[in-house]
Amino acid sequence: MAETDTAAKRPASAAVAPGQAVKPEEAGATAFPVTLHFQNMPALLHHTVAVGGERSLPYAAWSMAPGPRHDQRLMISAPASAAVSLKLFILTNTHLTIAVNQAMPALDIALYVRTASPWVFGSVVLPPGTIVTPQSNLDRTNVVGTGSWSLFFDMPPAQRP
Repeated sequence: MAETDTAAKRPASAAVAPGQAVKPEEAGATAFPVTLHFQNMPALLHHTVAVGGERSLPYAAWSMAPGPRHDQRLMISAPASAAVSLKLFILTNTHLTIAVNQAMPALDIALYVRTASPWVFGSVVLPPGTIVTPQSNLDRTNVVGTGSWSLFFDMPPAQRP
């Protein structure tokens, strides 16, 4: 009954079926900066980092900018001694997949996660030997191979649950 009461308070355009994710714009989501530090990237193999999923409620999504104006963009950087040559770069709401044309000792990708929660879960699928470190303004974790990760964010006091 609580779900029905909550859904009844929303405008008709924002009504959500039980078990369905709420879009970030409808849930009062905030964009939090996240940096993905890749190490030991082999050439021509896919590296996938996902955010959200069934365990991650409320909804979470990758975002290229903190606001609707997109005044800040996604950034890819590498050590000064290495040129970045991308074979593949795909960014969807929940998945980032990247492949490089040459082996890279290190690569950083700075982007945002849009969520109404002070934490987010995710997963990775990486080639053997590759390490990715998702990092927020408050937390970081290392993942090797296939596994999951979580990060906490420093939310403004007015937005804390």
